[in-house]
Amino acid sequence: MALAWLLTLLFAMSFWALVFWGSLQILDRGNYKNTLGGALLLALIACSTRMIGIPDLFYTGGWLVIVLRVLVSYYHVNLLRSLVVTAATVLAPYVVGPLLLRLAVESELAGTALVYGLPIAVFGAWIIGAVRKRRARIAAREVGMVDHTLPVARVERGGRTRAATPAPVIAAPPAAPLRSPEVVVARTDKPTFLT
Repeated sequence: MALAWLLTLLFAMSFWALVFWGSLQILDRGNYKNTLGGALLLALIACSTRMIGIPDLFYTGGWLVIVLRVLVSYYHVNLLRSLVVTAATVLAPYVVGPLLLRLAVESELAGTALVYGLPIAVFGAWIIGAVRKRRARIAAREVGMVDHTLPVARVERGGRTRAATPAPVIAAPPAAPLRSPEVVVARTDKPTFLT
């Protein structure tokens, strides 16, 4: 019983996080704050507050407001895109949920693969991504490169926001000290005029 409850919770968290992260990734591709770890944290909060026993209408309305507020304030997404991401996050379980349930009922193998596979894939992608970022940071420090923890610049033009294209960072060896060139002055009898 406890294992089934835990599997249901992990499946709901991973599904919610995947929809939130994916819809924000599609609409605002260069958002450096859009991480799978942040989406999983929001999913944990969403799934744990769902168990309190708040009526569905109040719960859904409250989450609409909270997700909109997080998208506008923390992720710095404009209002229209925030509405689209919120709608996708809130409505996806009602649209995709019955299709997944029908797939799980029709085929026991597909249902088992879905219930076990989705959380393993989402949590595995999050852990592998975090390990790769950590290794890249350590390698950059060893080489002497600049740490890439600074946020990407955002460019806003005509009400649209996008990530600026970052300039490549090239680690160059230390340069030799500069010497002043020898100045050679030639004497001429003819006057020269600068134009």
